[in-house]
Amino acid sequence: MKENTDKSIVTSCSNKFFPSLLNLIGSIKTNYPNHPNIYVYNLGLAGNYISELKQIDKVQVVEMPEFCSFWRKCYTWKTYIFSNPFSRYTLYLDAGNEVLKDLDILFSEIERDGYLLVEQDLPLKLIVPKEYYSLFEIDKIDKERKVITAGIFGFDKSNQVIGDLINQLHDASLSGLCLGFSKNELWKNKYPNKTEFIRNCEMFRHDTTLLTMLAYKLLPDIRTNDVKRFSPFEEISHGQLVRNFRMNYTHLPYIYKTQSDHSRYHMVNRAIVELFLIAKKINLRIKNYMKLNSVNVFDHIYTSELKSIMDSFHTYPGENNGKYSNIRFYHLQKAKIVNDFINKKDSTKNKLTLLDAGCGTGPYSKIASGKFDKIFSYEYDENELNRARNNLSNIENIEFGQVDLRKIPLADKTVDTLICSEVLEHVENEQLAASELYRVLKNGGSAIVSMPNKNSLFYKRVKSKTRDLYKAYTKGEILKYSDWERVRHFSFSSKDIENIFLNAGFSIVRRNGVNLLPLPTPVRKLLIENLPRCFHLWVKLETYLCAIIPKYCSFYFLELTKKTD
Repeated sequence: MKENTDKSIVTSCSNKFFPSLLNLIGSIKTNYPNHPNIYVYNLGLAGNYISELKQIDKVQVVEMPEFCSFWRKCYTWKTYIFSNPFSRYTLYLDAGNEVLKDLDILFSEIERDGYLLVEQDLPLKLIVPKEYYSLFEIDKIDKERKVITAGIFGFDKSNQVIGDLINQLHDASLSGLCLGFSKNELWKNKYPNKTEFIRNCEMFRHDTTLLTMLAYKLLPDIRTNDVKRFSPFEEISHGQLVRNFRMNYTHLPYIYKTQSDHSRYHMVNRAIVELFLIAKKINLRIKNYMKLNSVNVFDHIYTSELKSIMDSFHTYPGENNGKYSNIRFYHLQKAKIVNDFINKKDSTKNKLTLLDAGCGTGPYSKIASGKFDKIFSYEYDENELNRARNNLSNIENIEFGQVDLRKIPLADKTVDTLICSEVLEHVENEQLAASELYRVLKNGGSAIVSMPNKNSLFYKRVKSKTRDLYKAYTKGEILKYSDWERVRHFSFSSKDIENIFLNAGFSIVRRNGVNLLPLPTPVRKLLIENLPRCFHLWVKLETYLCAIIPKYCSFYFLELTKKTD
């Protein structure tokens, strides 16, 4: 093993990473006392930070030259660092690392093999654009092989193969091959890394992608270190030499171990760093609270099963099958109310029966199928009924029927529970239909019903054509069926809806609503994709308001019961 003058530890830092850099240097001073010189490349450090670093024994600050126009972008600077070593044996450590033990063993491995490469628990196919395989002439490489990190890299500059690898790495970066972002990470494509390149892989990793490709190309018998020796996790495993915290500012145990206590910049810098850490911790707490994956935000609110049922039974307007549309949102909200109502049923009771009155294509029958021994799924529209039969063909306890709700073909007091959602506004003489529902419900039975509410905040903004149609309807003028249907949606206030069912004999147990203050689709899309936790909070607020002021909602829900005659 050569003397320490033949070895060096190299890192790099900007103001953002200065607390992590202090932690790295402190960990080296504590756990590797006989360490070689530490070279810190200045990527934009403030003058007071540089002054403190210069006061630390065996630490040297190195200015990064502007060797190309995009040297700051996408870690291009790191390939320059590799190609300009200060000693024969170099160990590069990202500032987010923390040294846990004496690293002479790593320098021994560098001397033995000519390099130190650390694998990550990621397959190549995730970080390598498709065209790079042919570009680097390694088309036949196993795409499941592990990625090699550029954040911990050791090498012997006198090794010819490694020298060639480093030169090709730097040349590739200068040609722009480390620039760009994957499509699903374009949110990172901003200053100082703003670039026009879009890479066709899941998570393009710039310098790491290039180093990995060249290492597998030039080192056919490559020897890589197990990631467990350089774990990115907080738990220290047996034999672990380095721990990688990356952007974790909640735990920097060596930040006061830099031996710069007598520097006149020490107190000022520590005050700045402490304020920075406090701000970061507050920010992390907020981010962790706000962190909810946009993919599963609907699952989080409605459960994946309920969402899957409603999405399979409905087609919504707009992009991605109306993923962000208000129609999808209020369908899910209505389904949640119905599902909560159904889940209150005691499934241990024998032979529970349900009437899904006006079942449409059958989503509520599907939701209820596991709770009832017998379901009557009745629908007047033949096309809708046929679709319900197809959708529910694998459920044996459903009886379908093309039925006019004004004359239900069931005996008195037949069903324990009934659902009638967005149906009676389609029926001429809705009062007769409500009375029929009351007739077939058992004493003590319960019902969940809903109708559009003409007094809602949303429906007050209907187009003038609908208002004109409504005026014609109230004057007794004959309308086309499609116009009559449209007007009927605006014919009932929350009070009217209550009176329909009270006059039929029902008692009201609970009121609820859906669609109080609907978000515009672009706003909903923005929240779901970028601030899913905010969307979740909005849904909770909307749900709460709908429950306490349902008479202003677009859809008025009533939970009803039939008292003993």
